[in-house]
Amino acid sequence: MVPDRGKPRATIAHVPGNERLTATDLRAGLRAYLDALRERREEIDRLNVYPVPDADTGTNLGLTVRSVVEELETAGEGPAATAEAVVRGALRGARGISGAVLSQFLGTLARALAAPDGVDAEGFARALSEAARAAAGAVVRPVEGTVLTVAREAAEAAARAARAGAGLVAVLEEAREAAARALARTPELLPVLRRAGVVDAGGAGLLLLFDALLSVVAGRPIPAAAPAAAARPGEGWEAEEGPRYEVTCLLRAPEEVVPAFREAWSRAGDSAVVAGGGGVWRCHLHTDVPGEALEIAAGFGRPEDVRVTDLVLQVAEAWELPQEGPEAGRATAVVAVATGDGVRRLFRSLGAEVVTGVGAPAPTAEELLEAVRALEAEGVVLLPGDGAARAAAEDGARSAPVPVRIVACRGLAEQLAALRAYDPEAPLEENARAMEEARAAVRSGWVEPVGGGDGRAWEAVTADGARAEAPSAVEAAAELLGMLVEEGGGIATILEGEGSSPGTTRLIVELLARRWPALGVQVLHGGQPRRAYVVGVE
Repeated sequence: MVPDRGKPRATIAHVPGNERLTATDLRAGLRAYLDALRERREEIDRLNVYPVPDADTGTNLGLTVRSVVEELETAGEGPAATAEAVVRGALRGARGISGAVLSQFLGTLARALAAPDGVDAEGFARALSEAARAAAGAVVRPVEGTVLTVAREAAEAAARAARAGAGLVAVLEEAREAAARALARTPELLPVLRRAGVVDAGGAGLLLLFDALLSVVAGRPIPAAAPAAAARPGEGWEAEEGPRYEVTCLLRAPEEVVPAFREAWSRAGDSAVVAGGGGVWRCHLHTDVPGEALEIAAGFGRPEDVRVTDLVLQVAEAWELPQEGPEAGRATAVVAVATGDGVRRLFRSLGAEVVTGVGAPAPTAEELLEAVRALEAEGVVLLPGDGAARAAAEDGARSAPVPVRIVACRGLAEQLAALRAYDPEAPLEENARAMEEARAAVRSGWVEPVGGGDGRAWEAVTADGARAEAPSAVEAAAELLGMLVEEGGGIATILEGEGSSPGTTRLIVELLARRWPALGVQVLHGGQPRRAYVVGVE
């Protein structure tokens, strides 16, 4: 997104003082904002290099505002009800650091605008100033050259215009133009942006809010996207060393403990944000110790909606060739539930969108529904890997906006077999049948420590429920393969997970070669938790 570089205006047009921004206007503006973010999502994603070039700012802003709009659909029409719906929706739906900051900005703005008859130009300028200050206050260590700079300079321009007697539209125009100028200067303030040749992604997203509000109060079309330079990821983040994990959560904690929490939270990493109020807080952190960070949160309140993201893997996925993940416009898309870095990459390379249940046995129905909504396909196959995920899939499917079929799998091996039968151009029903047949044709199981223990005893478990114990992972694998492999040939796929080792893998492959010489073997890195080896035989 290339911002305007217009100079400050010498005079400010005076508009009659009876112009007011009402709750109805705010609702319409937020809906227009969501539409604009959807249209510009990829454009803003490509600008995202700070604090991590994971190419998701446009996506996260869109998810945050979508949650606001969904909350407004069921809220009352009055100013107070509108404001509280914006606050709830923004905090609930905030994603990433950009979403956390935007949630504070929008919530504060909405509450400041919640006058019975709306606000005039001066009231809007005051609300904008409050929102900019609150957004900056939510970031433990604010950085210039980010959305915070854009918000502050827009608010300052609005205040000047209001003091000069400008009406609402003129104040909005001044705020918008100041935001565009500030956005254009962000590379001068933040070296990582200058090296990548882009402006700040969060600031670009905020600029669209002013365009959306102007489209409502002045009938001005939202400007078309200008040609934008894509980020050069290797020229920014590789030179910046930072924590590996992103941790986000919704924390329920009393207001009086938040100052101490902010201090403790920020000591565990960087890019710390604590947004919210009234006992509900959206928290964000980049850290090398996600477990410790969540323990800190639990010490001050009750964490919910916990998400832990490996930023290294996310950056790698974000900038790989566009073969990964579902493409827009497909006849059928797939959402698979799986955990493990290698599994995610593997499933995405086969065309699936992957949802991971972080810190829980399965994602929620809402998370699966969110993934379905984000896909541009005529139909979607949900691919759960266990009973808990299947239950969530069944709940989510009932509210899906497109036809959904569930291919219920009993583990990663069946999911992989089903994905190998997936044809994105085939109709939904044809895909569902083919994937179900492929799933049913694979014989699968896994090797894991007995009782999740220390590895001194191992267990082989088939998807049908047969079990056998052994003193080593290799011997357990031998027991498992004895239950899975039939006479003749075929292919065995082995996914290495937590507790595997190169030496053990080599011994298992040698065992297969000796006992079943006609059996083909494929070893893949899965990274799945608990199960050292997942095996599928076709």
